[in-house]
Amino acid sequence: MGHERELQKCFETKGMVTRLIMEHSNSINVINALFNSKMKILYRLKFNNSLHEPWTSYRFCEMLKTNQTLVEIDIMDQTGKSVAVNHININTKWKQHGITIAGGSGYGNQINQLSCPRDIYVDDDRQTIYIADGENNRIVQWKYGAKNGQIVAGGNGKGDRSDQLNEPTGVIVDKNNDSFIICDWGNRRVVRWPRQIGRNGETIISDIDCQHLTMDKNGDLYVSDCVKNEVRRWKQEEREGTIVAGGNGQGNNLNQLHWPTYIFVDEDY
Repeated sequence: MGHERELQKCFETKGMVTRLIMEHSNSINVINALFNSKMKILYRLKFNNSLHEPWTSYRFCEMLKTNQTLVEIDIMDQTGKSVAVNHININTKWKQHGITIAGGSGYGNQINQLSCPRDIYVDDDRQTIYIADGENNRIVQWKYGAKNGQIVAGGNGKGDRSDQLNEPTGVIVDKNNDSFIICDWGNRRVVRWPRQIGRNGETIISDIDCQHLTMDKNGDLYVSDCVKNEVRRWKQEEREGTIVAGGNGQGNNLNQLHWPTYIFVDEDY
């Protein structure tokens, strides 16, 4: 695995790469974008097992050292196919000051307030965000430009009834089934909740200390369990799920996790 050691050495020269970039940019946003791109490329190489090819890691390392923009990088995996990488354009400019799009009216349980929001889901189709409003035990819908939110799940006090949540930590929208899927952390369950107002949720996964969840393009559900230190994938109608990360006890080894929270499924998983 000498090529992996060489790749690690390459990353240890980050200071050198930083100096190269500084010669061409005085924008910290640009620098951050470049290094994020670098890390994303490495992730894809690892995920596609391309690091088994020594020349690939060597070429990658040389690109980091010689390509001063680190953006126009096209890496070939062992099959000879190009690994497409989405980059932030080098000319992208970020606004220096953000705007409040939800909450911002202090800590509380009114419809214009949030209390320890744990997760957000952006629905581009409806120009709406959904927020896991943790300590208010509810999921809140906040439309673009709205001053107030709307409760779409929970909001009936902390509890384990089908119309209640207990400190939810994650929410996504299953558009195929027109429903929310929610990490109901305090109740140690994952629930499906119809998007129609006035309906109750149903438990689809029990006995899980869920922190976050996501769904891939096939409709498979991925959930992180912070106590079992694992991430499982559930296919539709599957009862037990399959461990896809961790599951080897708490620790810092490469086959272990320690209190996993947020997860993301790459489009080319």
